[in-house]
Amino acid sequence: MSEAQHRLFFALWPSDDLRAQIERNTRAVVAQAGGRPIPAGNFHITLVFIGEVADAQVEAARIAADAVTASPFNLSLGMIESWTGADVLVYSGECPPPALGALVDRLRISLLQHQFKLQRQTFKPHVTLVRRLPRKLPKQPAPVLPWSVSDFVLVESKTSSGNSEYTVIGRWPLA
Repeated sequence: MSEAQHRLFFALWPSDDLRAQIERNTRAVVAQAGGRPIPAGNFHITLVFIGEVADAQVEAARIAADAVTASPFNLSLGMIESWTGADVLVYSGECPPPALGALVDRLRISLLQHQFKLQRQTFKPHVTLVRRLPRKLPKQPAPVLPWSVSDFVLVESKTSSGNSEYTVIGRWPLA
């Protein structure tokens, strides 16, 4: 019998108020975009995607996160753009704070030290708004969303009936 698999990623997880603001700020462009809109309950910024892991690695991911230290920081999103390679519409920021890049780097290093195999990827903070985007939309400014980041989370993703359900399974404060 094979061991259970868990699909994991670390993320910035917005409050309910912030999710509502993201939805308000992007409602018009999401409506015109076509494709499959992401439910507000799934809004997040992925910091590090881990992927499929066995039961024992879930605890290892928590231990790796325990070793990460970082200070709280402020982030701003204010741009809507299409990413054609992934066929998505995203809400992004033009100048991510250095503290965000440092958090991502520390998480990646800690995960590598705990024997996780991570894909090489360029980090660009964004909230995915639409998947299966049928056409590229021009990059455009959107209302600026200030986000005061005070923690990060470990999320498990499960897919059923073609929809993703995200569950926060760990939270780490920034101090």
